[in-house]
Amino acid sequence: MLPETNWLHELLSSLKTPGVEIVGGGTNMLHNSIYNKTFAAFWYFRDSLKNTDEFEIKSTFWANNFAARRDLLIKYPFPNIRPMFRMSCIFLAQKLRDAGTTIYRNNKAKVYHPPPNGINHFMVRALIEGHDSQMARKLFNHKTRYHKIPFPIKNCYRAARSIYQIIISRKAVNLAFIELPIAFSIAVSYQFFVCLGEFTAIINPKLINGNLRI
Repeated sequence: MLPETNWLHELLSSLKTPGVEIVGGGTNMLHNSIYNKTFAAFWYFRDSLKNTDEFEIKSTFWANNFAARRDLLIKYPFPNIRPMFRMSCIFLAQKLRDAGTTIYRNNKAKVYHPPPNGINHFMVRALIEGHDSQMARKLFNHKTRYHKIPFPIKNCYRAARSIYQIIISRKAVNLAFIELPIAFSIAVSYQFFVCLGEFTAIINPKLINGNLRI
């Protein structure tokens, strides 16, 4: 993570606001290459697309960019989500919302998340994303926008959605029209490995969990 110089000050000062027990920051991605701009357009760290400094109420937060009062995290610790790799912040956010805790976001507290680093990391991140999606649905009944879609066509849907997100976000991330074919190829390849990870988790859940690390 690459924080801006005022990141920590913005997060901690937010907790001085009466009634604020937990606050997330804005997790962004740099727009300095075709590869980075592609992930900024379709991946899940899309805060930079809004280009806002608002202090707002949100339904969740990123575990890589948040601050909370000590007594809150003692009362509501991060859940044990093994055999999953990610998403603990999503399940904790759900628990906090159910308990009546409001989650805030200070978009001035900016950090920059890098895209997958190299081909191997690219494949591993995508495989783990698919694995976690299947495990979350199976073990925690966590439903995503894809949960009702039959598996054979899920990859097509994910790929089409990624292409759509790149098209509508192209100007926000400064992606040139001539760069679109490369961006589409990156996104479709990533979603292929996401679906491969989900399929592997259906067939043999221990395969990815026992052999890969983020």
